[in-house]
Amino acid sequence: MDVSSFYKGKSVFLTGVTGFMGKVLMEKVLRCLEVDTVYVLIRAKRGKSVSERLEKILEAPLFEKLATAKPDFKGKVVAIEGDTSRADFGICDRDLQNLVDDVAVVFHCAASVKFQEPLLDAVDSNVKSVQGIINLIEKMKKLEVMIYLSTAYAHCYKRNIDEIVYPTNVCPSDLLGCANWMSRDMMDKVAGDLICEHPNSYTYTKALAENLIEKTCKKRTVVVRPSIVTSAQKEPIPGWCDSINGPVGLIMSFGKGLLRTMLGKRDAIANFVPVDVAINLMIAAGWKSATAQCEESQNVTIYNCTNTEDNPFTWGDLSDCVTQSARLVPLENPVRLPAYDSTISPSRLKYDLEWRVCHWLPAYFADALLVLARRKRRFVSLYARIRSMCDSLAYFTTRSWKWSNNNVKALVETMSPDDRTVFYIDFSDLDWKEYMTEYHAGVKKYILKEKSEDTAHATKQLKRLHRLELLTKALLVVSALFCAFKWGLAPETTVATLFCAVTTYYFCSLLNSSSKRGSVQ
Repeated sequence: MDVSSFYKGKSVFLTGVTGFMGKVLMEKVLRCLEVDTVYVLIRAKRGKSVSERLEKILEAPLFEKLATAKPDFKGKVVAIEGDTSRADFGICDRDLQNLVDDVAVVFHCAASVKFQEPLLDAVDSNVKSVQGIINLIEKMKKLEVMIYLSTAYAHCYKRNIDEIVYPTNVCPSDLLGCANWMSRDMMDKVAGDLICEHPNSYTYTKALAENLIEKTCKKRTVVVRPSIVTSAQKEPIPGWCDSINGPVGLIMSFGKGLLRTMLGKRDAIANFVPVDVAINLMIAAGWKSATAQCEESQNVTIYNCTNTEDNPFTWGDLSDCVTQSARLVPLENPVRLPAYDSTISPSRLKYDLEWRVCHWLPAYFADALLVLARRKRRFVSLYARIRSMCDSLAYFTTRSWKWSNNNVKALVETMSPDDRTVFYIDFSDLDWKEYMTEYHAGVKKYILKEKSEDTAHATKQLKRLHRLELLTKALLVVSALFCAFKWGLAPETTVATLFCAVTTYYFCSLLNSSSKRGSVQ
């Protein structure tokens, strides 16, 4: 039985469909599988009903290909109002009974991906919700498999990570019990001791969730661990993304000229996985687990969804690709000229020094000018958010890991040639430079809502900023020379010679600016 045949006629239940990966999963299921019904859990938010939120999702560019192939696809989608933080997800009795009687496959993608979220909130979002889905699937009469979306960094305190569930320092059920009565302040006080070797509450609670599944879930379950999920490689739209998490924040900050340096090792592996590859693995892994022979005793199967060593991509490569992409597809309305010679360094001292000189100093200066102009200050707070993002990523940009992927290899071997084409998992031949250019264009088009086809306006803006930067540097040097002459720090002939050199350099740079920046056109 191939993948499509397994899912044909079955009803599936998806959580997390308002998130980046959940949207791509829903689109893929509807477009490539002949399922009967797709139930999606959505929470009413900001005065909008679940039907309104679902309609907005389905009208996004992500679903245009699906709408062309299957114009009536919306008829298969049923919105279920609920909240993963409540018992039985707060689902009403009628909807709950429909899920219990009808659903055969569950994809649990709902989670909080905030790195620095308070532990109590992270436990509520990432552990309590898993307990809720376990309780729910135990009631489902037709359930064949549940696919849980974890992260490859759930056990990042290890450098070599196998496709197994690792023990945690506390029992997840015990921590859930404590979370029910502990105040936020109490949990914050013990958070440091609990999180321990983990860099943040996100990876820690994901590890707890895996452990909870292994210990308490009696149904057949698949755990898929993608590394850093990035834009679509092929489907449904190359370069598509709508999440500012991960590298997107770096791409935007650099392209707008805000970010000049970052902490990291150039040779450290940036383990990126295109979102469509991760989704294909989830679908195929569910098929494999559900159709496995009964003699397979394990209820939980782990799949490490990571880039292999055959086609590595480093943080140094990312820095170079972002530089190239910023020239080819410039972002509109940059604050400063992008630092085409931006640095990535493992030295904390150098990093902090460059932040003070290249970020904080200009931010305070710009805010001072805004105050004088009687306008609201914004640059210091903006750079505070960028610095927080960089600090959150520093743990991952300064280290490398190795993940085993024997289960993934075995899965690919069991797939038919047609399934390998439709649900492609192998991306070892990916051209990273071309992919990162499309990723950059996707950020520009789908997140920043800028026209990716027209770069003329952005190019003119960059040229103006380039000339302004040259003029500013020239004025600073001329001012320094004037002071040196005025205070007698240098002979008049030396000052005059340097002045002529600076003036010549400035005008030559202006003449050559078009050719130097012309590559962005």
